Amino acid sequence: MNNDISFTTIGRSISHFLRRYHVVLFVLFALGGLAIITFLLNNVITTSTRVTEAPRLTGFDQSTIDKIQQLKTSDESDKSAASLQMSQRNPFVE
Repeated sequence: MNNDISFTTIGRSISHFLRRYHVVLFVLFALGGLAIITFLLNNVITTSTRVTEAPRLTGFDQSTIDKIQQLKTSDESDKSAASLQMSQRNPFVE
């Protein structure tokens, strides 16, 4: 029995393996790398959207309420649409 393993024999077997399967190994590493990158980017996107969500305020402050109450309806306006010149009612008319 020859149990003597030399480094040259191991080197030759690895070299033979790489020569034979180099394309398959490249494709596996490339697709695996792309899958990992896609997974990591998906995680970054989902965590960033969770972090940036801010609570929405639905209330009005008093100054906004006062401004809304100061607005006039079309019945209360100073100038009616009939008294305006045509150019003031329609910007496309000269």
